[in-house]
Amino acid sequence: MAAKSLRTCPWCGHMYEVPIGAGHPPCPKCRRENNPQEAKTEAPSVGRPPAAVPGTPKAPPTPAAGSARAAAPARPAVSQRPVSTPPTSHFFRNLVGVIVGLVLAGVGLHYAGLLNLPRQVQEPLENLKRKVETAVTKPKEEDKKPVEKPPEEPIRKPPDQKPPEPKAPPKEPFPDFSKEKPFEVLKVEDGATIVVKGATKNITVHLLGVKVGQPGDAPIHGVRNGSETKDYVKGLLPKGSKIFLFYGMLDTPAWRMERDALGSDQAWVFIEKSGLFLNLELVKQGYARVEARGAKEFEELLRYWEEKAK
Repeated sequence: MAAKSLRTCPWCGHMYEVPIGAGHPPCPKCRRENNPQEAKTEAPSVGRPPAAVPGTPKAPPTPAAGSARAAAPARPAVSQRPVSTPPTSHFFRNLVGVIVGLVLAGVGLHYAGLLNLPRQVQEPLENLKRKVETAVTKPKEEDKKPVEKPPEEPIRKPPDQKPPEPKAPPKEPFPDFSKEKPFEVLKVEDGATIVVKGATKNITVHLLGVKVGQPGDAPIHGVRNGSETKDYVKGLLPKGSKIFLFYGMLDTPAWRMERDALGSDQAWVFIEKSGLFLNLELVKQGYARVEARGAKEFEELLRYWEEKAK
């Protein structure tokens, strides 16, 4: 028997069977050809019977009331909804889902101890389980390797520097006065001025290379008061004591003539009894500071002890 499909007339809504591949046969009810393209352009108005098609028989008249045809049961109303196309079969998809579900259920029962799978199935599962556990718990070979730190550069320490050795003081002068006659001290006017007895008249001697405060002045630049300096010199040179005058580079005939003419002199003073270098001793004890004018010969020595006395 040939397969048939169910059609719905787009004109009157009547449903009827049509052999598959028969094209668009006319509706057995309204006798119109079942062509969807024509139905779109000429759809029947709602509530009205379809217009008669030329060449088709008229519909039979409605039977009168009380007749045998009127007493017959009425035909059931035909739904006007279009028939949907039956869905495509999902047999294979459902079959695959069932198989996967059975496999997962079997694995779950096996691990729960309710099902013993064949050895051929257990071994792949055990291998898979072992691989998963190894991947989770076993550290990678790269993680096991210790991290290589770059070699640290050795800290280069500077060589131990020896503390600078203390500078040795310059040598003090010891002039030879064996051929000289000492001068007798008559008076100490201040810390840097002494009056001595000369051959014909008294000579005022000013100490070279040092500067002291005047009596009554306040201490200035670290130099003690002039009165203290005067008392200190008077303690070293009481009246009648003898001293030697050393001129060094200034010992020239012109200098001697000028000294004798003016009656005053500038010299380095050495005490005869103790050999003490008076100019240097005043700087050492902090009673005087170095004055560059005239101090060139022993300036280095005086500067050294001036720093020590500060």
